[in-house]
Amino acid sequence: MDNIMVSAPNIPAPPWSESDLAAVLEDMSTAYAPRLFTVFEIAADREDARIHAWGMDFGPDESCWFHTADGGASGSISSPERLLRALRNLGDFRLVRHDAARADE
Repeated sequence: MDNIMVSAPNIPAPPWSESDLAAVLEDMSTAYAPRLFTVFEIAADREDARIHAWGMDFGPDESCWFHTADGGASGSISSPERLLRALRNLGDFRLVRHDAARADE
């Protein structure tokens, strides 16, 4: 198994007790969790908005996955910002990240 650095403070070196293991797993889950995002399409008159897509961003060294709200498209792209650039000729789209920043950022 590859060595993975954990950033949990005050955790002793392995092998871990059950409580230390639980703390390590929680820390790793938070540190490496994908960030969720929503892409909104804004009406030209700014009187309406709709969800265009949802996605998960796996970080700067990985890709992100997206799925459109109408089910018409899904796939991967290098970043949520790249998805916005791909949509810019179709209208006004906005990105909203709706979870906490990753612990390693």
